[in-house]
Amino acid sequence: MATRGLRTGPDTAAPMPWLKRYPDDVDWRMPLNVAPLYTLLDEAVARGRDLGGDRPVQISVQTAPGIPLIRADRVRLPRAVATLVAYAVREAAGPSLRIVAAPEAPGLARIDVEVPNERVKARELESVLDPGHAPGLTEHRGLSLALRLGRAIVELHGGTVTLDRRAGTETFSLHVPTAGLSG
Repeated sequence: MATRGLRTGPDTAAPMPWLKRYPDDVDWRMPLNVAPLYTLLDEAVARGRDLGGDRPVQISVQTAPGIPLIRADRVRLPRAVATLVAYAVREAAGPSLRIVAAPEAPGLARIDVEVPNERVKARELESVLDPGHAPGLTEHRGLSLALRLGRAIVELHGGTVTLDRRAGTETFSLHVPTAGLSG
């Protein structure tokens, strides 16, 4: 497979495996820029609120002091986080939800999207981010697909998405690499 036009390194994400089906002269890299995490979160919350529908849910965003800058695609990563926010808005059992961003370890930042929800069974909750998950009749099919695509985008940035449930609150945790600078 020819890789003309494909570069990897600190300013681009790794090429995607399905590229071999497309012409060699197409540039498929994902442009990565250094940006403060809180600006990406603001964009994600605004877009997620729109995608989440008409529910009047109050979204509280908390960022820890000294949050590092991250290296991210300024379009795709906020959209990935927006899908989690949209899911949270649709599924929140109460009138509010919380998003917390903080440095986690050297070179890593963590974004938690907390959703108060006791309606979803644990088995269903585990399958939300699974690529093989087939949405049920009561699930929003487009949002189910968007959640899995959002996870893939976070992983292309070198991050991970995990899901945890404690005391009636499900928490999506995104772990994203930082740019090594503080913002």
